[in-house]
Amino acid sequence: MSRTTTGHPLRQRIAKSLFILLCVSFLSVLAGCSDNDRKAVNAVPVLASVSPASVTAGGAAFTLTATGSGFQVTSAVHWNGAARPTTFVSTSQLTAAIPATDVAMAGTAQVTVVTPAPGGGTSSAMTFTIQSPNAVPVLASVSPASATVGGAAFTLNATGSGFQVTSAVYWNGAARPTTFVSTSQLTAAIPATDLAMAGTAQVTVVTPAPGGGTSSAVTFTIQSPPVSTGTAEGWWKGTSSTGRSLEGLVLGSGEYWFIYSAVNNSAVIAGLSQGNGTSQNGRFTSSNGIDFNFEGAGNSPVTVDATYVEEKTFNGAVKYTGTTNELTFTTNYYFDYRLPSQAPPLGPWITTTFSGTSYSSLTEYTEMTIASSGELAGVSASGCRFAGTIAPSTEANYYNVTVTFQGGACVNGTGTVAGIALFDFYPRRLTSAAVNSTRTSGYLFVGTAPW
Repeated sequence: MSRTTTGHPLRQRIAKSLFILLCVSFLSVLAGCSDNDRKAVNAVPVLASVSPASVTAGGAAFTLTATGSGFQVTSAVHWNGAARPTTFVSTSQLTAAIPATDVAMAGTAQVTVVTPAPGGGTSSAMTFTIQSPNAVPVLASVSPASATVGGAAFTLNATGSGFQVTSAVYWNGAARPTTFVSTSQLTAAIPATDLAMAGTAQVTVVTPAPGGGTSSAVTFTIQSPPVSTGTAEGWWKGTSSTGRSLEGLVLGSGEYWFIYSAVNNSAVIAGLSQGNGTSQNGRFTSSNGIDFNFEGAGNSPVTVDATYVEEKTFNGAVKYTGTTNELTFTTNYYFDYRLPSQAPPLGPWITTTFSGTSYSSLTEYTEMTIASSGELAGVSASGCRFAGTIAPSTEANYYNVTVTFQGGACVNGTGTVAGIALFDFYPRRLTSAAVNSTRTSGYLFVGTAPW
């Protein structure tokens, strides 16, 4: 009798479970192999900025830095759609070599970053500017176009085209302080030293590189003062180069009286220069002057060298003999000089008591009283008394004065001085200057009176 043999049921179930588990594991391995074999996809690059963002046309080759995000080792900078040699720095920075041919002409270029597949793409474009170089400036005119020799510093206006903020006005090849007003106007500060001698100066405008250059020149004329056929006669008022006020009288005979104040203090008289000179062709000269200084320097021989325009200007210097010291002055004509003298008889405007200061070897408070008869008398704080006469000139608006001191407290003893007096209506002021016959002693009085 035969018997069929079959597997044990428990063993069959275990074998089946192991088979299923092996199949699942195998499928999982296959699935894992499929994921590892899948390639990464590159992101589209983002270009945020480039540096530099502009250059001047005609410049040299340079390195462009591109900044953004999503850059890959395979990313490249493109210039107007054409790739340029690119160096990967990081995922946020690339550098590219830009040749000189790319910036040969003014205009703009579109810069992008391109990342190749898989994925990748082209960034938005950044505009790179290729600027025109500075133009050569064109100088059309200057204003003023002339000045008188010895004139003061002034502002020169230059008009033209193509001016830049960096453009400068040049005077005979030397730059002068320049202010940019617009592309068609500049102003420049011209010092008085540029007008020291008669002649011409060449004015140009210079714009530095890139580009730029020097304009054609415009001629500026430095004129000699007009030749005067008259004389330096007149009443002159002005200042010195050191801040002193100066008042002068030059008579038709050439006799002159210059009264000057302390530095920056017109209320205090510092000295008196007196002498005789000659006027010829716009020049006044004197070689026999004496300066009576009330600041302690005493008496000094002086010369005078000045230029004048009749009844307009009188400018020059009082030079102290044997030294380099000089009193350089600029004055203008005072038109009251040609008014008729205010007497005879002496009017009520001058026949009064003037209170002020007298100057000689002693400076002190002094009062001077003028009578309608032309007699004057006065007394100083020291007790010095004096008397004299005052008479109007028949030539112009000044007075002839004689003063005799009466000894006692007077530092001038019983001496007599003679000179001139000038009267200003406003303020009601009398200025009198006089010297003794040997010109070894000077006397000055400045006083005012209420109206």
